[in-house]
Amino acid sequence: MRANCKRIMAAGLCALLLCGLFTPAVSEEYRELRQGMKGDDVQRFKQAMYWLGYFNTPDLDGTYTATTAERVKKLQKNNGLKQTGVADAALQELVFSGNAVGTDTAPYGHRAVPLPRAAAHARAYRHAGTDAFPL
Repeated sequence: MRANCKRIMAAGLCALLLCGLFTPAVSEEYRELRQGMKGDDVQRFKQAMYWLGYFNTPDLDGTYTATTAERVKKLQKNNGLKQTGVADAALQELVFSGNAVGTDTAPYGHRAVPLPRAAAHARAYRHAGTDAFPL
């Protein structure tokens, strides 16, 4: 009986370890963005929101303002999420996956063109010598 318990516990532990290895977790490359923060990641996130129709111009700076927080709340509402105005890692992952629901004013409809991951995007465009956001 005791040997069976050990085997079951070992099998359960192996299953948990395998789930941890093969289950995609929310990316650790995204920091939580909130009002008052500044940075390239804020600018990339706001530009991604532009392609979803949450901003009217792609010329956005890297400051997370009160307006940004309000637009994030609208993004969260349209995607069935709690409206906090904070862009946590899960929200950023959704936006950069290309699966976020946009607005009627999105340049290419309700869904933007799938976007590269934030870190990959930053590397690619730094290498190319431009901060332009791809179509």
